[in-house]
Amino acid sequence: MQEIGHPATLFPMVEAGIGISILPALALPLPQGSHLQVKRLTPVVERQLMLARRKNRSLSTAAQALWEVVRTQANALTNLRAQDPLYQI
Repeated sequence: MQEIGHPATLFPMVEAGIGISILPALALPLPQGSHLQVKRLTPVVERQLMLARRKNRSLSTAAQALWEVVRTQANALTNLRAQDPLYQI
């Protein structure tokens, strides 16, 4: 077993036949021209990411903007997953 920290290192190793990998969907898509195949794990393994902030404290303008971007992107990704065959049961 080998722990690799970045998909850019992992994909060439798998393509070279060194082994297989389990990776989060956020590491996709595969590099263009890749000869790898992706299969969804069953049962589905999910993880939830949470945003945390202090109660009763307002955020700085920059922090509030980042908070909104993360929430917007999370909603967009959730909607895209519903249409992605990789996530269909």
